[in-house]
Amino acid sequence: MKTSKDITLKTGVFIPANTEIAIKFLGESNPRLAELTPRDGTMFRLKVTNLHRYFRGFKVPSESALERWNNDGVCLTPTGKRVEPDGYGNDDSPSWLLAMGYI
Repeated sequence: MKTSKDITLKTGVFIPANTEIAIKFLGESNPRLAELTPRDGTMFRLKVTNLHRYFRGFKVPSESALERWNNDGVCLTPTGKRVEPDGYGNDDSPSWLLAMGYI
């Protein structure tokens, strides 16, 4: 994916907008974080709930959507996969309920 905004890390690393970055979800080891790797090989971690700040296509769901998903027993992941509320997509992306720490 390409970044839609500049990313400045606490370490001082600067990643300009439109940089191609690979996103890897950490799955069960830590559902609240994603590993991001630009082409230069520098790896850093970002909260899944903050991906929408730097990438198009990631939208944090509303509280009512989370509640509805929990009641229905079907939830979406940040990449749009349909899973159980405590499940993971085939790309290791966690359900939004896991990513937000509700489960």
